[in-house]
Amino acid sequence: MDLIQRIQDVMLRPKETLPQIEAEPTDIAAIYKYYLIFLAAIPALASFIGLSLIGASFLGISYRVPLVTGLTMMVVRYVMSLVMAYVVALIIDALAPNFGGTKNTLNAFKLVAFSMTSALLGGIFGIIPSLGMLGLLTGIYSIYLLYLGLPVLMKCPQEKAAAYTAVIIVCGIVLGIAAGLIMRVTGLGGGMDMGAMRGGVSTSGRTNADLDKTLALANAMRDAAVLNASKQVQQAIQAPTTAPVMPQVQAPAPKLGDSPVFTQDSLKALLPDTLADMKRSSISVMTGENGFSVGVAGYEAGARKLQIGLQDGSSTKPFAAVGSQDTDKSAFKSYFDGKRAVMENYQKDGSESKYSALLPNGVMVTAVGVGVDMATTKQAVAALGLDKIEAMPPMAKP
Repeated sequence: MDLIQRIQDVMLRPKETLPQIEAEPTDIAAIYKYYLIFLAAIPALASFIGLSLIGASFLGISYRVPLVTGLTMMVVRYVMSLVMAYVVALIIDALAPNFGGTKNTLNAFKLVAFSMTSALLGGIFGIIPSLGMLGLLTGIYSIYLLYLGLPVLMKCPQEKAAAYTAVIIVCGIVLGIAAGLIMRVTGLGGGMDMGAMRGGVSTSGRTNADLDKTLALANAMRDAAVLNASKQVQQAIQAPTTAPVMPQVQAPAPKLGDSPVFTQDSLKALLPDTLADMKRSSISVMTGENGFSVGVAGYEAGARKLQIGLQDGSSTKPFAAVGSQDTDKSAFKSYFDGKRAVMENYQKDGSESKYSALLPNGVMVTAVGVGVDMATTKQAVAALGLDKIEAMPPMAKP
């Protein structure tokens, strides 16, 4: 197989190339050996270069992933992409009869391998992290290749190809989320938590303690976003047979300009000098490259520390479902409090607590406590006056 020619054919002449792929004699091992092992290396290597050698930024903070951590992440991502290709192929093969197609594991793997071509090539944008979103465009073309290939390789009727494609995409999203959670829990992800990147962060004059607080808050906001995505996928799968447990948040997904922009003055008016018997020790506003604003205030009393963050609605969406998890040492739950979507995540010994509330106007209020139990953290958030924050008018983005 001529690798370069096959890539050109798949990308530029898919309708003519897919029947050739279906007819050519080969096996799964050969497709791995002569095609996938090369293409799968592109996003893994590009991401390593972008995050560990060039660096990225988050909430106005520049950072680089430590080299050892970056190398571990690169290897894990590479191996996982090769494994996921085979797993998705098995899913496509198993689903074929449900959409009038014919089961054929080899053809299913051919379809996955060659439809992934565009997305894997798009991984090159990972070299410059700020351009990573461009990879979504190449991913969309991969979905189109998948749609074109289903009638040819899996012999499904053309009129069922769109539904077949949609189900495969949902399954792929669920697999991706599951793989990410497994890597995070087992540590195979090489320290994906932003707190682990502190050694490579450019602090711009901030102390390490202040940086730790900011990164902890960023982690909490990121966790809320991950929860949002996973719950939306879960609801999409269950929707035909299961009614939602709780009412939906009725507000539309916020857009730029639909929620307040936080400034030093507005932040001081919202965040009092004393909260939960702790005095305010710091206050700052950060603005990201896409115009969203985040206000952060720190409170301290001895070893007890509380970080409060207010994030405007330019990068948040309503939660779609509820869930909970309880262990001997920790607890997690998400639920609706009226039209507010709430997430609680805490250690039962009171050593750590994280609380996020997504308000109907798109503002996310996040509190991270160290040496502060969940009850105290919730009381601190309530003392802010969430009704007042909800009533803030939207302002134009800079």
